Amino acid sequence: YLLPACDGYIYGGYIYQNTPVFGDFALLFAPAVNAFESIPFSGLALFIGLSIFSRSANLSRFVRFNIQQAIVLDIALVIPSLFQGATQMFPAMLQIQGSNFIFYCVFFTVAYSAWCNSRGVVPDQVPIISEAAASQVGAGDGGVAASSHTAGRLPLQPASFHEAVGRPEVDFHIEAQFS
Repeated sequence: YLLPACDGYIYGGYIYQNTPVFGDFALLFAPAVNAFESIPFSGLALFIGLSIFSRSANLSRFVRFNIQQAIVLDIALVIPSLFQGATQMFPAMLQIQGSNFIFYCVFFTVAYSAWCNSRGVVPDQVPIISEAAASQVGAGDGGVAASSHTAGRLPLQPASFHEAVGRPEVDFHIEAQFS
């Protein structure tokens, strides 16, 4: 989700300026985003690389879905950039609200996806974006389980992170015994 995060970073300008906590947090990432943006065609190269990489049958469906969802989210960010020049005719307050809305959509989508991935769950609850990503990944390993609302997992996805990486899961649950 590096590509949409970098491309969506600019839409948070008003938030960074007016909310010190977010501004300080954004300053931590500014050098990385600026370095990424300063390399000519870096976004395009990463986009094409991810597009090709997501077609690899050697990758698990879980990884392909996440790559494809990041790509679709980045494509969705192209739409507001097409109208960037036309937005100048709108009042400043409306421009600010539109920019903030785009930033929050990208921020919460990336945060939700990272949170789900850290739990080993497919982040397939993002309206429109997840549906488009699932259709791009295709049925491959048995298809997407009707949006996988029940288990939150794609078919044939490992039950846990430990199972996915081949390490035994350690149970930290301790039961207190009362005599």
